Amino acid sequence: MPKKNQKKILVGGALLLALVVYGIIFFLRPSLSEYGLVTEEIMFGQNTLKVEIADTDPSRAKGLMMRTFLPDGYGMLFVWPEEAPRTMWMKDTFIPLDMIFMDGQGKIVAIIPNAVPHDLSPLAGDRPARYVLEVPAGYAARLQMAVGQTLSLP
Repeated sequence: MPKKNQKKILVGGALLLALVVYGIIFFLRPSLSEYGLVTEEIMFGQNTLKVEIADTDPSRAKGLMMRTFLPDGYGMLFVWPEEAPRTMWMKDTFIPLDMIFMDGQGKIVAIIPNAVPHDLSPLAGDRPARYVLEVPAGYAARLQMAVGQTLSLP
């Protein structure tokens, strides 16, 4: 085989390999929200909820502050490394929310429905939580969420 053809085959193979690697990276990378947070899907029964993951101090501190809209079927999942008493508030939050507090296994330990926008009152369950899920107000009631039930978390 002439050297010219060998070179074309090598270049073509290298390009094909680069495309395959890029494709793998592109399709396996986590999905990001328009706010730069990783998004995941969680399940409650047959219902799928797309959530942004707030698992760093800055992302948990900001939460859903300054947002004016949260579509039905979407939410934010606050994640801490361990279970502990958790307190939330609605500072600079424009959207009424339901807050679902869960233990390390995803079992609901408290539900605070219809948290009032801009309210600075501390909102907490009476049991330690590792996760807090914030969803549009009324979502927990509509899905008949209750203490003791479990959500499938990422």
